[in-house]
Amino acid sequence: MEPEFGLVKLLNALGQSRENAGLVCGHFASRPAKHPGQLLIGIIYLNRKQFGKAARYFERVVSLYSLAYDTSLSLTWTYLPLGKKAEARALYNKVLLIWPNDTNALAGLKRL
Repeated sequence: MEPEFGLVKLLNALGQSRENAGLVCGHFASRPAKHPGQLLIGIIYLNRKQFGKAARYFERVVSLYSLAYDTSLSLTWTYLPLGKKAEARALYNKVLLIWPNDTNALAGLKRL
């Protein structure tokens, strides 16, 4: 798993998101239990501003791992451009249960 993360970070740094997405999606898309891989796919789509696709991967991880801090926070950032403010608010509050006084979650709640 670690070599894939290294390659993904390298391709991302080089701005080769198409190759990055192909590598990650091909390797992890059929493995929903692989939390880090699903998170990476969601981040790739989030960076591409493909919020609907990103949300699907983040939602999959959150449904499997309800206390996944990074994924829950990423899903809130995905929900905002999709206009899902109620869902984002609920997730920000959930993030605060996981990590009290989290500055990202508190700032997100203020924006709503």
